[in-house]
Amino acid sequence: MKKIQCLFLLAFLFANIGVVSSQDYRYYFFDGDDSEQLNPIWGWNLPIEYDFRLDRTKLKHRYEKNKLLFSSFITPSLSYENIYMNDQLTIQMDSTGVASYQTDDNPDRTYEKKFLSYQSKHRFVNIGAMLKGEVYFNSISIGVGIKPTYMIGGNVKLRYTEGDERQKTTIRYKDNDYFNLNRFQMLGVVTLQVSYLKLNFGRELMPMFQENLGPSIFKNYVSFDFAMPLSRSAKKKGFDWMDKDNDSEDEDEKMKDI
Repeated sequence: MKKIQCLFLLAFLFANIGVVSSQDYRYYFFDGDDSEQLNPIWGWNLPIEYDFRLDRTKLKHRYEKNKLLFSSFITPSLSYENIYMNDQLTIQMDSTGVASYQTDDNPDRTYEKKFLSYQSKHRFVNIGAMLKGEVYFNSISIGVGIKPTYMIGGNVKLRYTEGDERQKTTIRYKDNDYFNLNRFQMLGVVTLQVSYLKLNFGRELMPMFQENLGPSIFKNYVSFDFAMPLSRSAKKKGFDWMDKDNDSEDEDEKMKDI
C-alpha cells in the first residue's frame, strides 16, 4: 500500500503536462436495503488519467455549429479514493463467509468526533477507463460517461485513542478476500462545468458487495473540483471555437468544390 501511496505522490509532478486531473472533493451518500450501515462525512478522489479523443480515430463524433461542439473521449485512469466515516466502522466476516459493516466495540478504545476529521477511513485503489461524451457551448460543458473499474487494493483505517496514546489500525482488503466486495464496478457519471468550477455526480451501477455475501449498498457521490477554463481546455484538446469564422469559410469553400 505504501508503494501505491508513493505513486500518487509522484502524480503531482506530472500536473503541469496534463496527465493528472485535479483532485475532487466528494460528498458520499448510499442507497440500498442496508445503506443505514454507513454514515459518511466526506471524501476525496485523486486520479492519474489522460484523455484520448476518439475523433482522432475512425470513431469520429464531432460537429460544430453556432459555437456548439460535441466530442467523445476514452480516459484510462488509476484512482485513489478516500471515504471518511463519522462512526468507528470496520468490516467483518462471520462464520458463514458473509461480510458486514460493524461498529468497533472495543471498550479500551476511545473515538472522538471532530470537524473535518474521521473515526474510520475507507480507501479504494482502482484502475479503469471512462468512455465519455461532452457538449461544449461557450464557457459551459455537459458530459455523460460510463466507467468500468477494477479494484486493485484498499483498506479500512481506524483512528482512536487507547490509554494515553493515539493509535491507528489498518485492515487490508486483500488479506481478507476483499470482504466479498465487487472488485469490478460500473460507474455512471454526469458532469457540468462552468468556467473554472466543475460539478460531478457519480453512481455505481452495481452493489458494493457480491449478492448474498455482504450488505446491499450502492455508492453515490456529488463532488466538485477546479478545472481549466473550457475555452483553453478545448484548445488543448484540439478544438478552437475562437477560430470558428475561419473554419466556416473553409467549410463553405469545400462545399462549393463538391
